Amino acid sequence: MKTNDRNKQVEYYLTLRYPITLQELALEDGGGYAAMIPQLGKDTFVAIGETPQEALLALDELREHLITRLVNKGVPLPEPNEDVEDYDQYSGVVYSRVPRMLHARLSREAEHSRCSINKLVTQFIAEGLQRKSITTQVEAMIGNVVADEVAKALATLCATPTMSDAEFIAESDEADCAEGKQPYALAA
Repeated sequence: MKTNDRNKQVEYYLTLRYPITLQELALEDGGGYAAMIPQLGKDTFVAIGETPQEALLALDELREHLITRLVNKGVPLPEPNEDVEDYDQYSGVVYSRVPRMLHARLSREAEHSRCSINKLVTQFIAEGLQRKSITTQVEAMIGNVVADEVAKALATLCATPTMSDAEFIAESDEADCAEGKQPYALAA
C-alpha cells in the first residue's frame, strides 16, 4: 500500500469513535484510573493515569500511536462496535507468586519509575499482551503469505514435466557410461 493511502487509512481510523471503558484502580493496586478500548485489544489499548482525565489523555495518545503502527504494518482494524465484553464479571484482582529475585527486580524498577509494583506489573502485562496480539496477527499474515507461496510453488512443480523412471535411469546410464561406470539395468 502506498504511503498516501496508508496516511488516509490512519486518518480514517483515528476519526472513528470506539467505546472506551474507564475503571478506577484500587488503592492496593496503586490507585489511579485505567482507560481502555476493549474492541481494539482489551490488553493492548490500555492507559493508566492518576485521574480519569489523565488516563483518557494517555489512552488517546496510545490510540494514535498504535493505530498508526498497526495500519502501517497492514494489520486489519475493525469498525467500532457497541457490543463489547461486559467487564463487570471481573474483579480486576489477580494474585501471582513470583520468585524472590523477580520480586526484588520489580520493586527496584517500580521505585526507579516512581510507581507502585502493581502499576508496573499491570503495564508490563499490558505491553506483553500487546506484543503477543501483534505477533499473532503478524504470524497469521506471514502464514497466509507462506501458504500462498507454497501453493504457487506446488502449482509450478505440478505444471513442470517430470521424468519417468526409465528416462531417469537412461539419463543416469549415459552419465555413468561417460565416466566409465557400468550402466543400470531395468527389471522387466
